[in-house]
Amino acid sequence: MQVTNLLLVVPRLNIGGAESYVFQLAKQLKAMGYAIYVASWGGLLADELHNLGIMHYKVPIRLHKGLASMMLEKIIHRHNIQLVHANSGAAGQVAALACMRANIPWVYTAHGWLSFKEQQSNIAQAQYIICVSDYLKNRFLTEGYLDPQKLITIYNGIDTTTYSSTPENLTKGARLREEWGVTKSDFLLGIVSRIARPNMKGHLDLLHILAKYKEIQDWKLVIIGKGKYLPFLKYKAWKYGIYDRIIFAGHHTDIPVALSAIDVMALPSKFETFGLAVAEAMAIEKPVVTYAVGGLKEVIDEGVTGFLVEKNNIENFYKALCILYSNKSLRKELSLNSRQKVVENFSHQQTIKRIIELYDLIVKNYKE
Repeated sequence: MQVTNLLLVVPRLNIGGAESYVFQLAKQLKAMGYAIYVASWGGLLADELHNLGIMHYKVPIRLHKGLASMMLEKIIHRHNIQLVHANSGAAGQVAALACMRANIPWVYTAHGWLSFKEQQSNIAQAQYIICVSDYLKNRFLTEGYLDPQKLITIYNGIDTTTYSSTPENLTKGARLREEWGVTKSDFLLGIVSRIARPNMKGHLDLLHILAKYKEIQDWKLVIIGKGKYLPFLKYKAWKYGIYDRIIFAGHHTDIPVALSAIDVMALPSKFETFGLAVAEAMAIEKPVVTYAVGGLKEVIDEGVTGFLVEKNNIENFYKALCILYSNKSLRKELSLNSRQKVVENFSHQQTIKRIIELYDLIVKNYKE
């Protein structure tokens, strides 16, 4: 049986990995003719869904699970939903309750690690649990709380047409670089991430590098993203005396253009289940330096598409950046390799194809 009516559920639709995943999935499925509905508490991406003609329902997924599940159940009946696709722990618990009462199947995408309580909760009832990397799948297998038969790895998909170093993106990127006050000779590092914690994504590590190594005065850093710790980062940049070398770009609606403006993606993140921002930068032909954590080791090929550095080793992270700074030909080589790696392994066409096949399999087996 082919699925035609789908409901995607996520707690919020601000900028983030799970949120971007849902937005891109909804966008691509809509373009393929599927009837797509999205439920969340809203956010910037909800407005963009509306502009694409995708119906969005505001549901208090984290605020009131009981009410949220009843609202989802009404949406399911109203639009003859055949399958619900939940993202995040809270969305999974709400979807489980709604689908149980509506007697339809559901699938869950694990974007991050689930606690023991979450693994033992309603999330375990999903027909399948999509893991965004083998790293995450293997962690679940090691814990042993989830049914191994339900675990499947499907990498995050990148729109390699939008995320591409087209002449338009390059031109706009150069213009944006000028607006940021960055010269052609400056070495511009970029980090794209929500600033939910002071150093979870390694923002402070990058500030430490700029402050510690005085010989790199022509290095600058653009921080793309917002979050409650943004004022804290601004204070630290001022305290370290490097505020004039940091561009706090905030939320940026055109990430491909922003990535086109940088020289290197620098993400000293402490934990990544996949590394969506890294893969997006690679698609734009940007070499990447990250810590060797989680799913990043599946995304980056050491010395081929970028550099993987031991976690928390700021000195070696700096040395890896220095290699790219001083060797433009290597930078170019890694850039081209990065694009090729994404096209061959992480394109949204591959991801969408596998997800649709899974949707159809779930509904077919559920009815049988």
